[in-house]
Amino acid sequence: YDGEEGEFRGNNDIYIQYQRWLWYQKNIKLFSMILKQNGFDEEDIKLSTEHKKPLGMVQGFYDEFKELLKTTIPKSQNRLKEEYPDIGKIRVILQGSYTVGYSSNPFKGDRYIPNWLFMPNKKSDYDFRC
Repeated sequence: YDGEEGEFRGNNDIYIQYQRWLWYQKNIKLFSMILKQNGFDEEDIKLSTEHKKPLGMVQGFYDEFKELLKTTIPKSQNRLKEEYPDIGKIRVILQGSYTVGYSSNPFKGDRYIPNWLFMPNKKSDYDFRC
């Protein structure tokens, strides 16, 4: 977005993200229907809305990923502590449009309605942070 709209979105990014989150929470059934119309499986949507796995990610892969993290994170934490004794805990954060099905980027989609959908078969990706 350019001009006034772009400036507004840039200056109000957190507010826009919060308004989208509120819309999503109030309209979860409608949003689930939108996801289904865009090719997502009902069970996949259900597990995602229940925060049991990321949208579009195969359950077996996600379970294996979590198991790998259980061993990898403590090893990494120990190694980092050797080098940097005052370092805090390592946390892995799953974030991005796949966690709920829409982009929270204030420059994508309508201002307050989360309609920029996560589409793994197009250009969406999975975001992981440590």
